[in-house]
Amino acid sequence: MTGLLARWGHGAVLSGVLVAALTTLAPAAPGGTCVTVGHGTADAVWQQAQRLLRAAEEARWADAISYKELQMLFLRRGTETVTRSIAWRPPAELRVEEDHDGGRRIAVWNRDEQWLYDSRVPFVLHTEAGAAGLAVMEPPVSMRPLVTAQAAFGHWGFTKSHGPGGRPVYVVEGGRHHAYSRYWIDEDNFFPWKEEHYGPGCELVGIIVRSDVDFDPELSDDVFRFEPPPGTEVIDDPVAWRVRSIIYGLAPQTAIDPAVPNYVPPGYTLVSGGITEVDGSPALHLRFHDGKQLLSLFQVLHEGARSLAGVTRRLSDGSGAEVLVMGAVKQGYLFLVVGDVSQAEAERILANLDFSPDD
Repeated sequence: MTGLLARWGHGAVLSGVLVAALTTLAPAAPGGTCVTVGHGTADAVWQQAQRLLRAAEEARWADAISYKELQMLFLRRGTETVTRSIAWRPPAELRVEEDHDGGRRIAVWNRDEQWLYDSRVPFVLHTEAGAAGLAVMEPPVSMRPLVTAQAAFGHWGFTKSHGPGGRPVYVVEGGRHHAYSRYWIDEDNFFPWKEEHYGPGCELVGIIVRSDVDFDPELSDDVFRFEPPPGTEVIDDPVAWRVRSIIYGLAPQTAIDPAVPNYVPPGYTLVSGGITEVDGSPALHLRFHDGKQLLSLFQVLHEGARSLAGVTRRLSDGSGAEVLVMGAVKQGYLFLVVGDVSQAEAERILANLDFSPDD
């Protein structure tokens, strides 16, 4: 049961080191303590660092622009590399094409509609511009503003250095002991050429390098239009699109016939899915989140996890909080609900399982 709780709370643990040859800008060595740089009084340095971050944000969003990105995330399972081509025309036209080991993803926004296509699944999400509840339609992490709530806390400073081609840049860095960032910002146009992000122990967890920037691109209307590829199905419901995409990706990985609940407590949405083990047997793991709490549904062949059939128990999740673990057998599978929900809510989840979410 302890192992089950560990998998319930498991997320991607970012760790690793930077491949030095990635860029001519030498990163700080991983490990150790991140130290904020800067000169002058602490408050004056902090204020100037914030102004530079805001200027870097404006350099990417205030006017039409196009550029490329290389992003590397250092995950426990290995290094994930993504390359992007980005075109932006204010106030609301955006095209992002990103390539990674798994395929290609394209997001297109214009004044009337939004499209999201992932070559790994045969479904395309299409909504009206400004439709509510579209967390799945947010730009990639690198497209979101640099200035976040996190940047307003901790110690921040800056110094001067040189960037691509010897260009003079500000190196702005800061944060807290468990989340530290460093940005290379052009002294002339304030474009953020590079970012490094660190986790606990100042281990490098991610890097973004930008290039091929055009501050005055010729962007036709066709750039911000999208035609669904042949053989794809257009879906206009973000929740249905997410469910069908996740299930489509999981189905080939296991002999289990995936099921999803038609009911979850208000506020929860399906955010991810994966393959894990329960009592040594392969299991599907669907993760739901309400912005604060994680809720999991495990599905495993009944024969492989008989000891958990019919369980109803509250257990510590290791952080001092308690979660409910409830199991039920449906169509030859054992389903386990794990989360901070009431017994009545767990029973309702287990009573409303759909074995044909892809229909």
